[in-house]
Amino acid sequence: LEKLVGASAEMFWRGARPGYKGKVDKDYMLTSDEKADFKDQLDEYEHNLRRFLISAGIDISALETQVADPSKHVDVQVQMISAQTGIPKRILTGSERGELASTQDITSWYSLIQGRRENYVEGTILRPFIRKCQEFNILPPVKNEEKGYSVIWKPMFEKSDKEKAEVGEIRAKALNQYAAQPMAESIVPPEAFYKYFLGFDQDQVDMITELQETAIKEDEEVV
Repeated sequence: LEKLVGASAEMFWRGARPGYKGKVDKDYMLTSDEKADFKDQLDEYEHNLRRFLISAGIDISALETQVADPSKHVDVQVQMISAQTGIPKRILTGSERGELASTQDITSWYSLIQGRRENYVEGTILRPFIRKCQEFNILPPVKNEEKGYSVIWKPMFEKSDKEKAEVGEIRAKALNQYAAQPMAESIVPPEAFYKYFLGFDQDQVDMITELQETAIKEDEEVV
């Protein structure tokens, strides 16, 4: 890729300043002094010491330039880099024509990073580093050897405020429909509904259950 980009710049420079050829008229004979003078003029022109040539009996013309568009070759190289690394092309090169990378590209990229976190970084880098730190008492030992410890990675995909609002609206509608059915709790207990239908984690389920129990106790005390 570096060769293509560098070569295209060199190609443009050489094409923008082409070579020249001189054709002596068949009825004209150059003297030795004229040849030497013409050679000096060409040297001065080549080194930007003059911008004109005086050439009696010589027809000077520019050589044909060959400037090719390198974009297709560069695009192939970028595609190969994308295929080899797993980085989506629009993530690798940035936005195209002002368009942001698609959600599918972002999801694919984040999935790749998360997979590398869990399958490579955690077992190959992070845990050996933690173990070594524990050997030298830099980190405290694990309290429960059987359970060990868990590595929790920061989520890659953070929802926008709009997406959070949309998810909240969908959950509210689902909860409203669930609460409106008298037999719903006998089929799916509330905790299971919170966890598997609304997508809450266990901490959120425990917090909701605790708040419900607190509210019930307060109502009983009032009565």
